Amino acid sequence: MPVALWNTAALSPVKSGETVKLTHMVAKYNNFHKSIALNTTTHTTIQLTEQQNTSATLTIIGIEPNTDEGFQVTTMANDSIKEYTMEDDVAEITFNSKDLDVILDSLEQQDQYTVTIQGLKIISAAPTAN
Repeated sequence: MPVALWNTAALSPVKSGETVKLTHMVAKYNNFHKSIALNTTTHTTIQLTEQQNTSATLTIIGIEPNTDEGFQVTTMANDSIKEYTMEDDVAEITFNSKDLDVILDSLEQQDQYTVTIQGLKIISAAPTAN
């Protein structure tokens, strides 16, 4: 369900893909979302929850620089496409470079990786043995 953060709640440091606990919300039609959405109230609290790490074997089908920093990584597993973020330091460890051209060359040789995921962020990755 979409969530609309209003007033001081809009200043929350929460990022897309993070798991949060929300209290004191109200469900109502939201013109922006064009659907029912959870909206904040003056009593709303937002609390980040600890995210569990999961492991998966993924095929990286695309990578591009992220607007903030690091990379946006498009993956496929079991006919399902998902997008994750990867910080520069993780890319450097995984691909021995932060340079996009070098990373793309690496992906031509090896596109299957065993990754550790936290929320929607790849926090570690290693080539999967063939």
